[in-house]
Amino acid sequence: MAHSDQNSTFPAGAALRCGWVRLLLSCVALAWSGQPCAAASPRTGDIAFTAAVGAHGALRDDDFGVQAGPSAALDFHWTARNSLRGTLGVLQLPAQEGSRRGSITTLYVTVNVSHNWFGGRLFPFVTGGLGLYGVEESVARDGDRDHLALGINGGGGVEVRLGDSWTLRLEGLAHVLTGEAPSRLATASLGLKYYF
Repeated sequence: MAHSDQNSTFPAGAALRCGWVRLLLSCVALAWSGQPCAAASPRTGDIAFTAAVGAHGALRDDDFGVQAGPSAALDFHWTARNSLRGTLGVLQLPAQEGSRRGSITTLYVTVNVSHNWFGGRLFPFVTGGLGLYGVEESVARDGDRDHLALGINGGGGVEVRLGDSWTLRLEGLAHVLTGEAPSRLATASLGLKYYF
């Protein structure tokens, strides 16, 4: 799908950067407030579920807007510091081509490997993996256009302990998809994670 380089409609990059900074500062403030939690680190065989909501947008393409979207993830720890994670999420981007407005909706399933640095109340992690993305366009020049795309993703974030089984998870990811624009997406999400 072609897009004009002039008169960009949506300041997507700036909004994503601003949202990421605000979420990060909130988590850091929470991490150093109150008394440390006594929760133990995850163990081999542990399972965790995360429900999250986040902002997402297209990288290096201001013809697409920024919008919130949900996701859910299930982690399996094969060691205390390493986990396999499956995620189901929805990305919906407002879009404009000429005078026509519409949206691009992406339903995605990803499988990631994560490495975690547990200890204390605030601990970081990195993650990366592969995904399948179902893309539905309602602003294409030749009408609605649906397609499947393969993609890779990578990023990281931090978790903040809230209790024996709960953490607050802040994560930033970049997605690179095969196919037409928007082929590079970014997400910044905030979620609650429960360790079974």
